Amino acid sequence: MVDLPVSEVGTPLPPDAGTAADAAPRIQCETSAAPDGGPSFSAGPTPSSASISAAWTTTGATGCEDLVPAGVPTRRSWTAPDTYCYEGPPVVDGQGDLAFGYDENPCAVGIQAFFPADGSAGLIMRPTRAEQPRGLIGRVEGFFVRAYDPSSPSDAWARALGPDGRDEGIVRPVDSSADEWLWPDPRGGFVEGRVVPRGDMLGFDVRWVDARLNAHTSWHPVLSWTGWNFT
Repeated sequence: MVDLPVSEVGTPLPPDAGTAADAAPRIQCETSAAPDGGPSFSAGPTPSSASISAAWTTTGATGCEDLVPAGVPTRRSWTAPDTYCYEGPPVVDGQGDLAFGYDENPCAVGIQAFFPADGSAGLIMRPTRAEQPRGLIGRVEGFFVRAYDPSSPSDAWARALGPDGRDEGIVRPVDSSADEWLWPDPRGGFVEGRVVPRGDMLGFDVRWVDARLNAHTSWHPVLSWTGWNFT
């Protein structure tokens, strides 16, 4: 176990916080090896559902006579545990299935809760000592997540996940240098990015891949930089 001092509101204190850190409550981080070779999956919550009433008003605008509004969908909600909810906005796939990232404490970050569009319960995906999932991307149905070995952060791979978060296996290795690595292409598939050495500089390349992350173009250089000065 490793003890981390935290403030009264649950925010980690710096190691030089002195007596305040000594007096604050402490969180214990588990450092033993993970029981498996990937992230941990468990049953997730079922969001609460509430009906929403709405009245539609006919405007009489020319050309809109045959437009019929759809029914108002139910409102679904869920409250994430604790106060560590800073893993970015929710990610939605092409079918409306949603994933929400949150942290439980400084030791358990990047947890993902999955919510299928039909309102049923999805799964909770947690990092382990063997795999830290980060960078979730929605696909046509389900998600891709970039994950890495915490003991070797330069080794990263893409894992496919179903609409409810179920594991569909590792797809292939991917770059781990860039904060973001994959962007949906409106024409289908994705644009993939990587950071590479380019002489005494670093470069950023992109290529186009299909919905299964199979490349159908070569890498194209986009920019190069020294330090943080882009050229």
